Amino acid sequence: MQKQGSSLSFQKEQLNWEEEDAQAIAGIKPSAKYGPVSEALRHAIPEKQTCKSFCGGRKCKYCNVNQVGKWNEKQCEIKGIFSNWVTDNILAMARPVTVNIEEFNIIDQFKENGIKSIINLQLSGEHSTCGNGNEEGGFSYKPQQFMDEGIFFYNFGWEDYGVGTLGSILDVVKVMQFSVSEGKTAVHCHAGLGRTGVTIACYLVFTNAMDPYDAIHYVRSKRRGAIQTQSQIECIHQFSTYLRPLRQVFHIESEEGSHDFTLSQFLTRQKHMLHGYEARNLKFIPKIICVCCERLLQLAGRSAGYTAAKDSNCPVLRSTSSSSLVRSSTLHSINSNLSENNFSTKRSVSLESFSAITPKSSRKLTKDVEKLSVSSSESKDASSKVEVVAMAMAETEYSSQVLQAVHQYMTQLNCDTHAFDVLAEEKDPTVLAALIWEWLDHLKEPMLNSQDLPNVLEYASEPLGGLELLEKGARFTILYLSEVVALLEPLPESIELELVQRLLSTLSHQNMVVEFDPLTSPDLEDISRTKNSTGFMRENVANRLIYFFSHLVHINCGIIHKAN
Repeated sequence: MQKQGSSLSFQKEQLNWEEEDAQAIAGIKPSAKYGPVSEALRHAIPEKQTCKSFCGGRKCKYCNVNQVGKWNEKQCEIKGIFSNWVTDNILAMARPVTVNIEEFNIIDQFKENGIKSIINLQLSGEHSTCGNGNEEGGFSYKPQQFMDEGIFFYNFGWEDYGVGTLGSILDVVKVMQFSVSEGKTAVHCHAGLGRTGVTIACYLVFTNAMDPYDAIHYVRSKRRGAIQTQSQIECIHQFSTYLRPLRQVFHIESEEGSHDFTLSQFLTRQKHMLHGYEARNLKFIPKIICVCCERLLQLAGRSAGYTAAKDSNCPVLRSTSSSSLVRSSTLHSINSNLSENNFSTKRSVSLESFSAITPKSSRKLTKDVEKLSVSSSESKDASSKVEVVAMAMAETEYSSQVLQAVHQYMTQLNCDTHAFDVLAEEKDPTVLAALIWEWLDHLKEPMLNSQDLPNVLEYASEPLGGLELLEKGARFTILYLSEVVALLEPLPESIELELVQRLLSTLSHQNMVVEFDPLTSPDLEDISRTKNSTGFMRENVANRLIYFFSHLVHINCGIIHKAN
């Protein structure tokens, strides 16, 4: 649950499997309650006849739960409603009825049980001949009764015995994820079996990355008779398949169905998966970039000061949880100080070309990272922590341990959104930086492509005007990265140059020639490599691009100074 002033985190549901249930369904494909003929019949006959034939009409067993012998206490975990807890946070129930709401003090029961939201999957006016019929608003109860008592109400109408479109189901489960973060949630259709079971199973597929068949078996173990038709079973399986490309954060060639993507394609997919504060604040910035950068700033000791933004109305992502949204300076000044529509690397190396050794030049960094990671509670010189993070971001040669950690994150992030929560607690800045460069390097097209680069560089002394020429995704991501660098200032000139060159090489997918002192770094080559390299960047272009970005960083330093 979200408390005022705290971070908002979406957690996995705790599943309470009975051991005998888990063993009974292992490896078994779920079957439908109704056969094809019965399902077709229910769709074909008029609704009044359906009510009378299948649920009792005026004597509807789902509306008249107080009739003797209809339901026992275990089937009415909220007294007065045919209902069961599927998880500790989610109640599956039949539709509430006005007379029972009053007779059984259902609103008070909701409050006692911590239920803060109702998700209604009925169409207005449906099952009007069941029980006592419907109220004026088209449902068997007045939603306003609950809303007046501080209980939220959401309505997503689907046809009885049917399913929603995959896109609409995704909308519902995202609302469920948010509502569960605020408190417990009750979901209902008419009987609380078909549409309700589908929705809760899809929610478990979405938030727990659960196998669709396991999700069906689990829901049925808690709510007998749930998920009634073959089309509903197929819908849950299709929803799981629908999510796979939307979850993809990294392009991993060895993964089935993995495809490379452009920045705009990724942001479109990200838009489908995010909601609430994240959706509003990460319209044009990849979440993977934000989570890694915010954590790097935290490790550098630079997120505790400036990241407390001055505008309390601008909540944004912060690294304490990948799903948490609080007021962070980096996104705040992009969203507030610079208008969205009106602005007045060194080395890029893909994992395939990483050396699984620690070169001489990296030994000091490795020791510093260990100190930063292991002894984070000890008081350290602020500039030293910043330099360790900056050096990690400029690094190109990685140990086998770092490579392994990066690969594990890439794999986990592609299948489980909760891996972002783990990433947000990562203690090794080298791992975080490597993930940023690897993601940028795998883009199908560079953020600074060969067509845009000459035009952008015409604004070398006026970089905000140059950024305006780019698509919004590239514009805001580059602006965000420049502010991250600004937050690390002041840096020693040599470290700053290496970091900037590393970043620009990756953004442009072009190699940049760098002069090294052979006495201090004999094991590093003079040229950086990028998997998607379009060639070597001409020296005059590289110099102008470094000037462009450095000027952008300088502008952000001024904004940061004013904000503080």
